Amino acid sequence: MDQENWNYFGWEGISFLKPKEWEPSQLESDKKKGYVVFDDGVVCRLQLRWQEAKGEADLDRIVDRQVKKLEKANEDSLQKPKIKDYKTKTLQGKRLRFEIEGIETCYYILQCSQCKRVVLLGVFGAEGEKLGDLGGNIARSLMDHPEGEKVMWAAFGFRFSVPLEFSLENHNLRSGDLRFEFSADKSRVVFHRLSVANVLLKNEKLGNWVETYVTDIYDIVGKLEVAAFEGKHSESVGVEGQVPGRVKFITKKPFYAFFWVCEKENGIYGVSQTGNDEKWRPENMMKEVECH
Repeated sequence: MDQENWNYFGWEGISFLKPKEWEPSQLESDKKKGYVVFDDGVVCRLQLRWQEAKGEADLDRIVDRQVKKLEKANEDSLQKPKIKDYKTKTLQGKRLRFEIEGIETCYYILQCSQCKRVVLLGVFGAEGEKLGDLGGNIARSLMDHPEGEKVMWAAFGFRFSVPLEFSLENHNLRSGDLRFEFSADKSRVVFHRLSVANVLLKNEKLGNWVETYVTDIYDIVGKLEVAAFEGKHSESVGVEGQVPGRVKFITKKPFYAFFWVCEKENGIYGVSQTGNDEKWRPENMMKEVECH
């Protein structure tokens, strides 16, 4: 496996390595269950499903149901699936390997021995392609719950970690403008990544661009303070302001943000916070972002 051509996907505690060009084209999820489809820009290459279970799942029954669905949908072209036991570091279950009209496919139906969540991972070959151990490489990297006190989130090459108590409230997965919004205590924390920084900034200073960007997406009240900071990045700015509180036009909440340019990735990265919790300040949370 060539690590340079692979990156992580991470969502609600599930994470795994995959080829870089495979990115989400469909996503529906919450903490209890979810479904993600990945394609390579042309065809579907990977499907992921997960669901909480209260105890030991009947994996044989799940496998039988999956085989029957395949047989019903592809009765004339399905080769008989080869089923075998399969396990990774924390997951165990079954692997189904079969072909449909010459397309090789592997399904991994697994359950975590600790949290009991059931995961179905499907890896699909392209026409005329031999999967080899591609599915195995992905399955062996699969973790279905975080190790330690932080949860990794990753999509479209944007990767960061948050504390366990963070809960995802909203997200935007347009590849050019990624945003993940979390609630934590009485704060809202948002992680940002925008692509093609050289195009977005042109000849404009980062501070001026950030002021416009923040004003466009947040309901800023009054004046926004933007100041340049020196650091390891070529450009970085801190932002302070206010947004409406629970009683609009009467109460207000503090707003903080920190944005910087990563020249190697040609991206603008940022973390913003609405609320008073000092431990979730952007200057602290930005350390959790994977960036050069």
